[in-house]
Amino acid sequence: MSTPMRVAVIEDNPRYRRSLETFLSHVAGFSVADCFDSPEPALRQLEERVSRGQDSGWDLVLIDLELPVVPVARQRLDTA
Repeated sequence: MSTPMRVAVIEDNPRYRRSLETFLSHVAGFSVADCFDSPEPALRQLEERVSRGQDSGWDLVLIDLELPVVPVARQRLDTA
């Protein structure tokens, strides 16, 4: 059996976030690794892990593209 894809969910609506977490937990081949309500805590966690030489812990990030801070997050990721 192959290792499930580790997913980070970034969604500001708690109801949608829980729904995505529940859905992905029932889909073969996926595992919810982390859930965040905005990109900032996800980016902080990513930066901390990378600075310690660790893996991000995620294979896939599922993000709400209508979050108001997504352009800023994209810029930070592009310059990292």
